This record gives sequence, structure tokens and C-alpha cells, in this order.
Amino acid sequence: MNVKSIVVEQLDWNATSKSLTLEPDYNGQLWVAFPTDYDEPRNSPFYFQNPNYDKKFNEGFAECLARRITKNNFYQLDGVFTYKATWQNITTERNCISYYALYLPEFAVPVDIKLLDPFTEGRQYKRTVFKDEQQPRFIIYLQCASRFGSFSFDIICKFKMDQEGFSDSSYNDEFQQDFYARPEEWKYLLNETEREKS
Repeated sequence: MNVKSIVVEQLDWNATSKSLTLEPDYNGQLWVAFPTDYDEPRNSPFYFQNPNYDKKFNEGFAECLARRITKNNFYQLDGVFTYKATWQNITTERNCISYYALYLPEFAVPVDIKLLDPFTEGRQYKRTVFKDEQQPRFIIYLQCASRFGSFSFDIICKFKMDQEGFSDSSYNDEFQQDFYARPEEWKYLLNETEREKS
């Protein structure tokens, strides 16, 4: 898949977060594949077609600062941890997708995930939740598509530590979708006839 940009964020149990953004550099294109596409080692939520991006990601992520999250946005209650954040103006463009990928802490098992449209009350975005056995962490993938050239969202994620049960754990809800599903926002770019067909 050719994408406009990717944003990768990683949470850790010490209430820190580190994040990295990649945009097209080599030949002006950023082609990625997903963990379900190949059975090979990987150091990110994506496989990169161009190996230069692997190097760029690994070096960039290693240099990222781990920043302390405020107690209002990362806290624990009765064994359940909650992470909250707002992401604004992720770069995208018409008929193109960007991706946000969130690594939960090691051996964290999701309890509840909400990715919300900050401009439409009550609206939740569909997303893909994948258990990455290589890390081992769950990853939350969100397609970022917008007719306005930028994409914003709020995230509220609840999870618990379950090292013993991680290998048997899973997560699914009504907002789960496949990696290659068409972004919801694309329907607003279609005419009425095309919308009826989609």
C-alpha cells in the first residue's frame, strides 16, 4: 500500500510515550505492508518495500525521546490502565491514506478502545487491532483519510497487564476492520451514484 505518511507511537508501563513520523522520501513514495502479509522479522508495525525506510525507522525510533505522560492521561484504577490523547493535523491528502499505529505496552491486553472524531460527538472510527507476537504487544492501526488534507482524532484506550495470558488473548468489537478495508472518509469524496455502489 502506498501511503502519505505513518505515525508510530509506543506506550510503556512507566507512563512514557515515544513517537515517530515517516513521510515519503525515496522516489517520493512510501510503500508499506502489514504483519498479516509476511512471516518475517520486523521492527515496526509495517514492512517497508524500500529497505532504506527500515533503516530510517530503526534509527529514528532509537533516537526518539520517551516523554512522561501526565497523570490525567495515563493512570491505573483497579488493575485497568487508561491512556488518553488527542492527535491533530496528521498529514494526508485527497484519495490517499496515512496511518497511525499505537504499540500498547508489552503484554498489555486491550479492554476497551475508542478512537473518536473530535468534530462529531459520539462518532467512533473503525480501526484494526492486531496482536504482535514478535514484540509482544498489541498494535492499534487507524487509517487517516480526509478531504481537508489533515486528520485529527481522540483516543481513549483501556488495557491490563496479562503476561501469562497474553498468548491466548484477543480483542474484537464492532469497530474492528481488515487492514485493507476502504477508509470511511472516502465515501464523502464520491458522488451519489458511487456512494450507493460502495
